[in-house]
Amino acid sequence: MDDETVREQARKRVDSKLALKKNFRLYVFVNVVCAVVNLLTSPGYLWFLWVVFGWGIAIAFQAWSVYGPRDNSGERERMIEEEITKMSSRDGSSDS
Repeated sequence: MDDETVREQARKRVDSKLALKKNFRLYVFVNVVCAVVNLLTSPGYLWFLWVVFGWGIAIAFQAWSVYGPRDNSGERERMIEEEITKMSSRDGSSDS
């Protein structure tokens, strides 16, 4: 990979991390406001928990996409080459 490609990928990852951070701050703020409004107006039914869990699932998916497993195509290709090498050496040694 050339430097420009690496820089572009790094920029995209940083943008994703910053977007997640911004969305998480907004999530916390809005849910605190919802909790306060809920507890002041109708404390018998905790409806704000629906917002917490629903939006929380979306935040979790976003966090997974940012920090979850990466595409390891380079590692996969390396492993394939290793297997080919092993198989070739076994095939050659069995003929002897």
